[in-house]
Amino acid sequence: MQQTPQELPPWRPTTELNLTNYFYHSYRLTLNTGREIGLTKLHQFRTYGNVIEGMPGYSPSLATSICERYGKEFSPIVIIDQTPLPLPISQSYADELKLRHNLHSLAPITVLVQFESNEPAKGAEGKEPEHWSPSGLSMLWFQKTLAMPIDELILEKIKAVNWDAHAENWDL
Repeated sequence: MQQTPQELPPWRPTTELNLTNYFYHSYRLTLNTGREIGLTKLHQFRTYGNVIEGMPGYSPSLATSICERYGKEFSPIVIIDQTPLPLPISQSYADELKLRHNLHSLAPITVLVQFESNEPAKGAEGKEPEHWSPSGLSMLWFQKTLAMPIDELILEKIKAVNWDAHAENWDL
């Protein structure tokens, strides 16, 4: 059954077929402000893939260190979600392992994406830039499975991002 554009989910393949969309805008999302953004990069990895020893635990600094590590390739980055989740172990097993604290962790998959908009960002002051240029913004979150699809809660947070305050205009 083919869907009409009105029935497509908010995170959708572009429906208008032309060469620009084919090569550059395969996934689009409309923000709450009405701005349309397109996915240009998607990078995923196991959140605790480099933990050699011990039980992974929640640390708010982990998201910050990921932003620092990938900042050159994905700058600027907004952290969309880093909600700690309870570890899937029983209290008796935690006691056996002598785990007395931090029975939470981030979701097992880290997702880092880059979006672009064909319109410039106005900046935190809301001023129009002197020259037209596309703008870009990267976003980081953690989820239970590999993206696509993206969790509905995360989609709502992405759509609520203040693009003008956080995005960077690209020099052409």
